[in-house]
Amino acid sequence: MPRVPIAALARLARCAALLLMLPVVNAQQLRIEGRVAPLSEVMVAVSDVPRAGGSFGVAAHIGLDPGAALSLRRSEAFGPIGTLVFEGDAVVRFGGEPAARLRASVRGGIGPIAARLEGEVHGAPPERFSVERSSGDGPYDRGGLLALALDGRPSRDLVLSGRSVAWLAAVGTESPAALTIDADAALRARRFLTPTLDATLALESRFAEGRTTHFAAGVGVVHAPRRAPEIAVQVWADLDIDAGVVRLLPGLASTGAWRGDAGRFAWSVTARPGSRSRAAWSADANWRHELGRGMLDIAFGARHGGRAGSAFQATVAWQIALASATLR
Repeated sequence: MPRVPIAALARLARCAALLLMLPVVNAQQLRIEGRVAPLSEVMVAVSDVPRAGGSFGVAAHIGLDPGAALSLRRSEAFGPIGTLVFEGDAVVRFGGEPAARLRASVRGGIGPIAARLEGEVHGAPPERFSVERSSGDGPYDRGGLLALALDGRPSRDLVLSGRSVAWLAAVGTESPAALTIDADAALRARRFLTPTLDATLALESRFAEGRTTHFAAGVGVVHAPRRAPEIAVQVWADLDIDAGVVRLLPGLASTGAWRGDAGRFAWSVTARPGSRSRAAWSADANWRHELGRGMLDIAFGARHGGRAGSAFQATVAWQIALASATLR
């Protein structure tokens, strides 16, 4: 665990206050968050600060692994292509061995197809920059990725999506494969079972240095009422291939939300011991409720298995919308 002197934390807190003073008067959102986890911290962030046709946000993380983050968003019109949205963020952590993550993406529509292109490089395991990402699919602790995602509607009731990711290991990383490629596809048939019950089919695959190391198929249902959040359940069959040994393992995943007078409760549960995820077992719960002029957000999460090991986190956050004024 990184060790940071108290004096260094105090200096970082003062720098964070100065960093946030300018944009906070123009920000659309202010968020104050406290997290109890293996590396507990307090985060103060402002977001949606208007700036020259776009917006930006800044955040300061104060704790045993202090850090800072910057996010940018901008929209541009390109004639017949339409409007493209450019987004980027940078996160740096200073505890122990300093490390950073840089990410950029562009998304827009190509006729009836929505497309997103994303690139990222990270100099430490992704869990260090965002606990929520510990259930991601990244095969390397240090490296980069290039991803392309497409979504389209062949008909009124069919939604087809696909995503391909190329993962590249950083130089010096001890890994049997320097390049890993994921290719996924999903189909959703709206109102296929009943007027409020959709059917889904998903396929996942992973190739390391040209050979298949993972394949999975999942079928599920989505309860999609017109004026309420969706609830989805999927049953998975994961085929793991390692050195000629093939294992077939069943899995289950569910996501959903419930909204009522007491607020909004959402959950995500995954139990896929044969998946390619960094944490094959995960459970998350989130409750949001209006508090004063802002929104109270309480979340719990747990991860187990895979590269991420075991982890637990509890987060309490308060977010408020602020009056905005465009920066000059």
